[in-house]
Amino acid sequence: YKTTEVDARLLTPGQAKKPIGWLSVSSNKPALVHDKQGLLGGTPLARIPLPTGRYQLTVRSLEGGAEKKFELRIGKKQHVEKKISF
Repeated sequence: YKTTEVDARLLTPGQAKKPIGWLSVSSNKPALVHDKQGLLGGTPLARIPLPTGRYQLTVRSLEGGAEKKFELRIGKKQHVEKKISF
């Protein structure tokens, strides 16, 4: 059997009422994507729904531990795509 860990973040009732947008992150090496609240997932991260607002993200490579940090804004019904190269 193969075991896979999944970190799923559920929207709180307050967040579920807020407008949402979507985030996609890809990278040239396998990596994990975190925001201030924790793990969002591994790359490629495809169109995950998030409440609108500003996010400070860290993308950490699984090969060597290099990381990139950036800030972005997600607007109502906006799909933000970020490509990372290590």
